[in-house]
Amino acid sequence: MKRRIAILAILALALACFALPAFAAGRPNVGPPTWANDENARTADNGEILYRCGTEKRGYHHEITQDQIDRWISENRIVAGGVIPVYFHVIYGSEGNVSDATVAQQIQVLNYNYAGKDYNGNTIAGAANTGYTFQLVSVSHTRNNKWYRMTPGTGAEQQAKAALGVNQGSALNIYSCKPGQNLLGWSYFPQDMAGQTLDGVVIHYGSLPGEYLAPYNLGGTATHEVGHYLGLYHTFQDGCAGADTSPGCTTGGDRVCDTAAEATATSGCPAGKNTCASDGVDPIHNYMDYSTDICYTNFTAGQDTRMNTIVTGYRSWIGATRIANLETPSTDKKDPYAEHGPAVADNGETVYRCATEEHGTPKGAPPEDQIRQWMSANRVAAGGVIPVNFHVIYNGSTGNVPESWLDQQIVVLNRNYAGKDYNGNSVPGASNTGYTFFKNSVTRTNATGSRRKWFTMTPGSGAEAQAKSSLVVNPTTTLNLYTAQPGQNLLGWATFPWNLAGNPTMDGVVIHWASLPGGPLAPYNLGGTASHEVGHWVGLYHTFQGGCGGDCATTGDLVCDTPAEGTATSGCPGGKDTCPAAGLDPIHNYMDYSTDICYDNFTTGQDARADFMMANYRPAIGSARQLAEAAGKLQNAAGKQLVEFRAVPNPFNPRTKIEFGTVREGRVSVRVFDIQGRLVTTVVDRRLPAGNHQYDFDASKLSSGVYLMVLKAEGRPQEVRRLSLLK
Repeated sequence: MKRRIAILAILALALACFALPAFAAGRPNVGPPTWANDENARTADNGEILYRCGTEKRGYHHEITQDQIDRWISENRIVAGGVIPVYFHVIYGSEGNVSDATVAQQIQVLNYNYAGKDYNGNTIAGAANTGYTFQLVSVSHTRNNKWYRMTPGTGAEQQAKAALGVNQGSALNIYSCKPGQNLLGWSYFPQDMAGQTLDGVVIHYGSLPGEYLAPYNLGGTATHEVGHYLGLYHTFQDGCAGADTSPGCTTGGDRVCDTAAEATATSGCPAGKNTCASDGVDPIHNYMDYSTDICYTNFTAGQDTRMNTIVTGYRSWIGATRIANLETPSTDKKDPYAEHGPAVADNGETVYRCATEEHGTPKGAPPEDQIRQWMSANRVAAGGVIPVNFHVIYNGSTGNVPESWLDQQIVVLNRNYAGKDYNGNSVPGASNTGYTFFKNSVTRTNATGSRRKWFTMTPGSGAEAQAKSSLVVNPTTTLNLYTAQPGQNLLGWATFPWNLAGNPTMDGVVIHWASLPGGPLAPYNLGGTASHEVGHWVGLYHTFQGGCGGDCATTGDLVCDTPAEGTATSGCPGGKDTCPAAGLDPIHNYMDYSTDICYDNFTTGQDARADFMMANYRPAIGSARQLAEAAGKLQNAAGKQLVEFRAVPNPFNPRTKIEFGTVREGRVSVRVFDIQGRLVTTVVDRRLPAGNHQYDFDASKLSSGVYLMVLKAEGRPQEVRRLSLLK
């Protein structure tokens, strides 16, 4: 039925083998293409001949039965549905420059159709609510006559997508144009092109809602092509060979058993069409047939489960639910994280608490009493000073947070890690971890142009790698904290200490800018997101990791004084007890998924674990570690032993001596900051000879509290020490 000419046979082979260079050279739009056949031809109301779809079968992935897919969903091994960010590219010539409002309407149609609703948002009986939702991230408008008339596999397509595509490995790119050879649209299957430059969907601009190509102008073309993008075949593929009464509904046809086989694609909306009599009436209302837009009404449950398994295998980035939490199964196939995520902010925005995941063998720690014994022997430091380099990534007027929000986030971190609530009140039973934070530096980056994707980066994406490699500062000795507006509705994520050695550039914490104290994302705007993610950064797991099972020293969060819990917490539910044998769930712990106001403590076990992990994997962090390790090790060129950077006495009232040694002559500065990172005084800032130096510091005009002194000198790394003024 289909005619294949040599040029498209080569195209098919190239797609099957992921051979992108085959598309690099320009190809003329000549010859009768594979989609130009009587079965595919349609006539619009204006008399224009159209070809419904240029998407072709490109070989099969390993097929799995629907029962198996459903079981995996129930076991939380496959996610049902997910959030799909959409970058829409309007390519136009003398016409076709559709409005952003039209693009927004197309996104609305996609959301209706994939939720089991018609074009007006009315629920269709029997139609599957697939759980896939579409979020418009941006719209671009490009005038280019060659790209405007592109066809599948041509140089024009390659050039357009290479120039315009955004995050192909973590987002859906939709291109509207006026394809050559009368095509309405085409797509690429996940198993053929996932994440590559050509990946995405192309549609005729006249098929957009309200445009001129009636009866193909309700938005159904995009729904059809996105179906291919998510792994669905045409309902008429292989004809009657895919009938349920044959051995082949799972190995032939569209590989879905609840779509009746049909011998021919549908034209128009013919009632009672039945081309494979043994398998029931043809599925003319299914989005994967070739019917008119108004005829389309549904995806089936079988197509839904097929999409889920294909997406899991080839587009696993789809859906923040995939990375929000992988620990807990749910009985709800359409929202497997309903018990603990997603959450809904007061403004109606859906958010996912955390994307930090453990990779590889969980990192255990010795028993708490052993760690504390090592602390007493000065082999492991308790707490430490953590310089914070803030990187504010914003887009236009969105996300360029004021300095006061960053200052307040430092205050919150210091309070939470000192066993205090957001207002500075001591919380009974909460551990004072000994970690203190100060604002070391701030960078601000307007994510426009080539950097625009930094603002919506997601874990492991190219955007994250690019942003961090460009902005990171001293990753082995400081905490790099990035604020952005992460894609897929994420509130934040972090790297664990043991990941630092493998890729220090990627080290750090990313949080949603609106979660900072004063941000608009209530009830997640008190600063608790940073406290949670920094918990991962110092080595802590989620309290619900591993559920109820096993030994606290070898399973779960590997901390014995955090009761096990079967599910992450949503909100702040009193009396939550998912593992009765272990006691009430630790809903107030910063490493659960509760709302910010619910958070109030780390435990002593978590404190000890963090100290052990930091001592082993981040030994440069913390004044106590440096004090213990620096003594007797630093010498100048003449071999003279240099004193460590210190204050004697410390604590003090109101005077102390600040001492340090310099390896060689050069510029030296010692500055004292308050705990919010504000400069209090400069002790020295001038050129000094090599050797030991001592300066008096008079704090009689300062209030009692913790201060930080910072040494910068040629020949030695920047060092930070904590000062305690007690009056």
